[in-house]
Amino acid sequence: KQLLTDQEYLQAIEEYGDDSFVAKMGAEALRDVLSVMDMAGTVLELQESMRSTKSKQIKKKLAKRLKVIQGF
Repeated sequence: KQLLTDQEYLQAIEEYGDDSFVAKMGAEALRDVLSVMDMAGTVLELQESMRSTKSKQIKKKLAKRLKVIQGF
């Protein structure tokens, strides 16, 4: 799975043909990409990073990411 710009998409269609791959846009594409991520592993990684850092700014950024991932 890969994210493509409009230019890359048009180039891929020209090179490989319209029926050779599936391209999605927006929330549907994002949901598909997120569904194959190891969410549990990412949550543990973020929690460990929050415990190990002393920077309030980094903790705030990690907390936002953690909230988004846990909401998925």
